[in-house]
Amino acid sequence: MPYSRFKGMKRTIPCLVICIVLFFFAAGLNETPLRGKARHDATPALETTSPVPSQRGSVENESIHVFWFLHVTDTQDCWRSDEKTTLFRQFVNETFTTIDPVFVVHTGDIVDTNYTNFHARDVGQWDMEWNKYRQAIDDYGMNLSCYVDLMGNHDAYGDPGFTYYRNNSVLGRATGQLQYTWNYYNGAGNFTFIGIHTPEEAGVEFPFEVWGSMDTPQLDWLESRLAESDGSTMTFLFGHHPILDIVHMASSAGTRLETMIARHGVDAMFHGHYHEATSEIVPEYGGLRQIQTPIFDDGGGSYRIVAVDGTTLSSRVASVQAWPQGIITNPVAIDHVYGTGANVPAPDEIDSVRVLAWDPLGIAGVDVRVDGGSWAIATNVQGPLWVASWNPALAAGADHVIEARITGNSDEQVIQVVYNSQPPIAWTWSYLRWFILGTVGIAGLVVFLTAWTAYRRLAPSSKFKKTADENVDGRLKVIFLIKCALLLAVPMASGLMIGDQLTLAFGLFLVSTSPAGIHFYVLNMLITAALFGTGIVWSGLCMSARKQREIIAPLITSAAMAGYLLTFYVLRYAIALFSPGLIAWIACDIFMMRRAVQMEHEIRKRNGHPV
Repeated sequence: MPYSRFKGMKRTIPCLVICIVLFFFAAGLNETPLRGKARHDATPALETTSPVPSQRGSVENESIHVFWFLHVTDTQDCWRSDEKTTLFRQFVNETFTTIDPVFVVHTGDIVDTNYTNFHARDVGQWDMEWNKYRQAIDDYGMNLSCYVDLMGNHDAYGDPGFTYYRNNSVLGRATGQLQYTWNYYNGAGNFTFIGIHTPEEAGVEFPFEVWGSMDTPQLDWLESRLAESDGSTMTFLFGHHPILDIVHMASSAGTRLETMIARHGVDAMFHGHYHEATSEIVPEYGGLRQIQTPIFDDGGGSYRIVAVDGTTLSSRVASVQAWPQGIITNPVAIDHVYGTGANVPAPDEIDSVRVLAWDPLGIAGVDVRVDGGSWAIATNVQGPLWVASWNPALAAGADHVIEARITGNSDEQVIQVVYNSQPPIAWTWSYLRWFILGTVGIAGLVVFLTAWTAYRRLAPSSKFKKTADENVDGRLKVIFLIKCALLLAVPMASGLMIGDQLTLAFGLFLVSTSPAGIHFYVLNMLITAALFGTGIVWSGLCMSARKQREIIAPLITSAAMAGYLLTFYVLRYAIALFSPGLIAWIACDIFMMRRAVQMEHEIRKRNGHPV
């Protein structure tokens, strides 16, 4: 093939190469292990071997087997405000005492840490926050028999050895470990609870330590615990991050996280991290029901009441400052069906409506109604359990709204669930999955456009008429190639972010000097994709004399986004002490704009127009 045909590809080859690199980085997001400092959780955690006393958090008789526990998460905003600290103390005192759960699970981000002020900050964990938390749980007798607190990403910032967590948390002080498993037994069977450690390498500062991570020793531990739970009636998982946000390796047996969870039939996972109340099914993990509890200080002290009635799972978000509280435990709500939903009973198989109700001043009564009908009086069966009659003649396969009116001596509250004997299984995908699909789709489109441009360049002149003005400008090409190299070769941010190690953040990944590791972060990927789309692809297609005016817009956009990212790093979170890549990127954009202006002057001069 003549050299002239290859000459036209010089503009498109850099775009194609970088596109392929970005494609593989995006497609491998959940496949790439995070490597770094040795973790401290390889040793198996201690376990309970006996059931929690049945008189706490349960109702047991010949036909009914109900127990309940509380889930709380993301208490990080409690410790810099006396009012919010009081709210948490009220939770572990009045709320815990009144509801009297089998146990409480805190899924991390116990504290916040300081990461906002660059010039005059106390980097890392704050003694003040941990002291207030420890004092609260100690004052009200929280120990490992009733309270398990796991670690979140905020609890690890600036603390490579997890020293603060180990010295101040209930689990850390009792076991020295970061993961834990325990069991509960009642007349319905054996229930297994597994708390996993999901934060990434200790010491990395916000916003880099955001994804979850599990390495091979952690997965080995989890796999062995799941194998031991195979005979359990139900198995529940607890962790700070949602399951799809956990970047993970494989166990020593080669088992991936999604495979082991699906294989051993984990029923539900409770987590925090994103500060919202959500419930979704994750198909990649065998139909796992993933339930998120909102940040604690939202809504006057948010927490989740979770009840297991036989093998029916139910939960609802409650508020520390609101009484009475309650939960409908039977029939099952459609947003808490897990797996395929095959175990959801038909209307004629349900024997009653069951409600748990609490008030520190006592419950005066509970009424129940279905589909807006008349209220039926429920009977107090035992402890906080109230039971009302059920109409077995209700239509199957239709939504039925079940309401419970709880009248306490504090106030009155109406709660509800939606029941359907044939519930639609909402296979909700995480935003991360959509992000990956979008990134891959955009990359595929760019590959197509680049290939089309290459084909047009190589096609004979008779098919695509080309003029001299369509040739790539030599000076623009040199600057463009330099900018392409900057994307992967020059750090866009650097600083002492892992202990005393120098850390470099490139477009899509973070590398620590000892040892090397790859880190993905949504913001980095979004900004890099935008920089690539404007500063590489868009501007790369406008480097001929005929399009010298069109190149100005993408270059201005590219420089503006690079400037935003530079400001975001240096001023807001102060994790970039120096950002040579971004500075050089902006300089290249300015030089390319300058050359485009020169080309405009040259064209006008050649055509006899005033400059």
